[in-house]
Amino acid sequence: MRETYRRRRDLVVARLSDCPGLSVLAPDAGMFVLVDVRGTGLGSLEFAWRLYKEAGVSVLDAAAFGEPAQGFVRLSFTLAEAQLAQACERIVGFVSGLESPRITPIN
Repeated sequence: MRETYRRRRDLVVARLSDCPGLSVLAPDAGMFVLVDVRGTGLGSLEFAWRLYKEAGVSVLDAAAFGEPAQGFVRLSFTLAEAQLAQACERIVGFVSGLESPRITPIN
């Protein structure tokens, strides 16, 4: 199982690491990866809900684990590699479709 989860972790990290707006924290062990979504301009709860509604991918708002996890979502890699690859492609597509956060100029 350790080798299986390592392969799945590596797949998720590789597929999401190059996605602008996301920062992936690769775990040393376990079956979950934390993804920093603050660069998308969305909070973690809004990101999780919109990702589910718009792309059919379910992740957990990691803020459920306390204040330090605000802005992160938790993605499980307990699914088969093909399903994880498809989920990652949907996540990248979802993030690519987001409007860039608007920055209000200071007058």
